[in-house]
Amino acid sequence: MLEIDIPKVNKLFNIMGEQNLSVEDVMTLIQIASKQKTQKQSETNNHFILPIDHDLELDEIIRKANLGHISRSIKYYSSSKKTGKENVIGRLFKFESGINAQLAKQKMKKLGYRPANIIELLTTWTIYKGLLKNATIIAIDPISLESRGFTHIPTIGVQNKKHGLYFKFCARNWSNTSLFLGIYNN
Repeated sequence: MLEIDIPKVNKLFNIMGEQNLSVEDVMTLIQIASKQKTQKQSETNNHFILPIDHDLELDEIIRKANLGHISRSIKYYSSSKKTGKENVIGRLFKFESGINAQLAKQKMKKLGYRPANIIELLTTWTIYKGLLKNATIIAIDPISLESRGFTHIPTIGVQNKKHGLYFKFCARNWSNTSLFLGIYNN
């Protein structure tokens, strides 16, 4: 006979309420975790819920992130066409040293994830900055910057002792200390 631990069930429902999670969100997280237990991976296995508000202006999302530096190149970014609010499941991927953005994107896709965009990157930082303060987090959301036409991608990291939003040259090879933010495709 199945015994139910009522205090644990209550704790689960409290967490769901605090994080605004539906039963479907929790089931998706459980399915992802069970799939990935069977896969041999060197990537990190950190899943988390991101409450995305597509109705907020980019300036407001940046303000909430409370970063010490914002690249002037942000003026070249155009916001998403989506509207409304949604919960997405994020995951930080740590790959071998010397990986480029295109290869990281392919590896994430193979595992059922798409690259994060700048809104998801800033939301991740806003919610989890205490855990991520020593990391460089990358969203493979290409942006063509300035008249030079080079493709850059948004990152949050430390330069000159300040956490900031930077745009880095997309074709570079990233170190194994960089974390790529992926969003689960459900």
